[in-house]
This record gives sequence, structure tokens and C-alpha cells, in this order.
Amino acid sequence: MSSRAPAHPALARDRLLELTERMRGRRIVVVGDLILDRYLIGETERLSPEAPVPVVTVRERRVALGGAANVAANVVSLGAECVLVGAVGDDPHGRSLRQELATHRIDDRHLLTVPDRPTTTKTRVIARGQQVVRLDEEVEEAIEPDRLQRLIDSTDEALEGADALLLEDYNKGCLVEAVIDAAIAGARRRGIPVIVDPKYRHFFAYAGATVFKPNRRELESALGASVDLDHRDALPAALEKLGVDNLLLTDRKSTRLNSSHTDISRMP
Repeated sequence: MSSRAPAHPALARDRLLELTERMRGRRIVVVGDLILDRYLIGETERLSPEAPVPVVTVRERRVALGGAANVAANVVSLGAECVLVGAVGDDPHGRSLRQELATHRIDDRHLLTVPDRPTTTKTRVIARGQQVVRLDEEVEEAIEPDRLQRLIDSTDEALEGADALLLEDYNKGCLVEAVIDAAIAGARRRGIPVIVDPKYRHFFAYAGATVFKPNRRELESALGASVDLDHRDALPAALEKLGVDNLLLTDRKSTRLNSSHTDISRMP
């Protein structure tokens, strides 16, 4: 039987604190696409004589964890242990990402280094508090099959003794169907809940997940139709098509939970 929980503007403070406290000491495995965010911050006073673009004099450089690496940092900030599985290139950006992981006390031993593939990097040029341009260095094609097997093996190893699995998909070639299937099967075999933050490319590949969390735009794009949140059958129909236990749908106005049978409030 399907039921829909009402949307609440915010969790009660005590309940939020309780949930946060329950994260302490948990072992969470995060598998997905790793991103290095770079920021070049400076000033601009003139246009280039070569083209109608601003000339930015860089005064500061910053790096931050993005994608699944940022999720891992958030997990650690809540007091849990995080085991991160993903891929980086054998390049300066990959080394910067590993250094940033160390700063956040995140072990990088389950990261796969792919020599002929760049670390996914997004460089933002900021001037006068505004983003001038963003430069993306990435390859979105799937990682080669022989290397994917190493990711599958690392994921299975990481799941030993874990309390939950998070799959963070950013369409950068790490979470392909072989990895997704093996990760969910490994978690199910161990009785571990699986939480998915999906993207469009493998949207329907996450059957068996415990919690599936798209935003409304992503869900509508995948279904090829708008979703009427006021219609009682809209979310149960989507839940059945996705084959997941719980659908957590977010949009700008509310958050909706549709559940088949799993009480996620009792998850570890």
C-alpha cells in the first residue's frame, strides 16, 4: 500500500538534533562522481583589447570538494565516518582533490586513479563578486570496463561493516549500470539501506534503492510529463515505475515523501 506523508516547511529543532546525533559513529559509504571545484577570485577594471571580455587580475585561488566528494565532506561534518569510492585522473587536479579530502579527514584509499582521464574539475572565475566564466575539464563517457571492475571491487570491500550506502550520480562516467547493480546488490545482501541522488542518464537503473531523491524537474524530465503533486496517484505511479522503496521528491516549494513499505525514520 502506498501513502504520502504531508510536506512540512521544516523539521522541528529537537527532531533535527536527534537525527544529527544518530549520525555520530556511523560508517557511511559514498560512491559516485568526484568533482574538484576551483575558484579564481580577482578584480576587473577593463575589457581585453583582443575581444569584448573583461580582464580579470587574479588575487586569490581556492579549491573545494564537489560532487560525491562534497557529500562525503558533509557526512564527516555530521560526525560519521565516510568511506569514499570514485575515480580521479593522474593529474594536478586529482592530487589537489586528494589533499582536500585529507583536510576533511576522508580516506582516499578506495579512489581509482585513471591515468588517461582528467579529474572532473570546474573552475569559476569571480570578479567583483560575480561569476565571469566557468571552465569545465571532464570526460563524461563511462570508465572503461576493466577499470569499472576495480570500482566494483572497491565498493564491495567498502561496504563491509557499513551502516548505509549513498550513490551520488553526476553523469560523469563513474556510476554506470554495472557499478550501480553491484553496489545495490552488495548493500541489499548486507541489509544496508541505499540512498540515491540520481541524474537523468541512469534514472531508471536504481531499482531496489531504499530512498530515491530526485528533484521535481529531474523526475518530470525522466518521465516525460509533468507531475501533479496534488493528485493522489501521481507519486505512487512514479514510485512503482522506478522500483524503489521510497521516493523523496524536492522542489522549490516543498518536499514530498512517497513510501511503499519502508519506514525510513527507523533506518540506521
